[in-house]
Amino acid sequence: MRTIDGFRHSWLEAGDGEAVVVIHGIGSHARAFEAQAKALSERYTLFVWNLPGYGETEAFAQHRPTEYDYGDKLHAFLDGNFVERAHFVGHSLGAIVICAMLSSWRGRALSFTLLQPVRGFAHLDEARRADVQNSRVEELSNLGMVAFSRRRGPAVLGPEATPAMVRSHLAFMMQIPEAAYLQAWGMMCRTDLFKLVDVVSCPVQIICGGEDKVSAPAMCRDLACLLPCAEFTILPGVGHSAAIESPDRLAAELAAFIDHSAKDANR
Repeated sequence: MRTIDGFRHSWLEAGDGEAVVVIHGIGSHARAFEAQAKALSERYTLFVWNLPGYGETEAFAQHRPTEYDYGDKLHAFLDGNFVERAHFVGHSLGAIVICAMLSSWRGRALSFTLLQPVRGFAHLDEARRADVQNSRVEELSNLGMVAFSRRRGPAVLGPEATPAMVRSHLAFMMQIPEAAYLQAWGMMCRTDLFKLVDVVSCPVQIICGGEDKVSAPAMCRDLACLLPCAEFTILPGVGHSAAIESPDRLAAELAAFIDHSAKDANR
């Protein structure tokens, strides 16, 4: 944990070598990627950053941060750690944050893995979008984060998730402050990933879970059509938390793609 430009950041860091920057999703935490950090840290320096309000990272002062506010904090974090070029992995909402950051960091990305990316809801009509946003706000406000996590957490995992995987996922989700979750949820409701990916000019892969109800394979295929050179991988039986549900397979997929991209970049 360190304060950079007056803002407190927390993250998981491991290894030595070219930087790999991982951003977790709305219902997760940097520590959810410990297995992948351990596997990749043999060849790379892993920075798994906690979003604003998550972990020990400072929360936003503003009530309605945009995707670019999140991207600016990520940009400041990278500058504060002297990261000039990096491979990026964005899980779920993290893919949106990285795209927003790349709007001012274009050309410095060595590769980008969109891991179970969420699209956001800005493509819906105004009434439908308001219903989606308000229903989640009402549910969380009525239940509180612990009961909300117990209701929603298991539902986003795949049918092959073990009880231990469910417990691990819930443990991370229950730690999220309600205000930080709702800020991230509001940003997601006002954003459309499909309108952000034109900033991607590096090698890219899209990984989705075969049983993911949040980031459905069909949506990921549509996204791949906007990134015609993207590698596309489906992890069978996996829901929306590949880092927990299929840690070894995910680590292998990330390592193979990043290794290949690093070799091409260094030729």
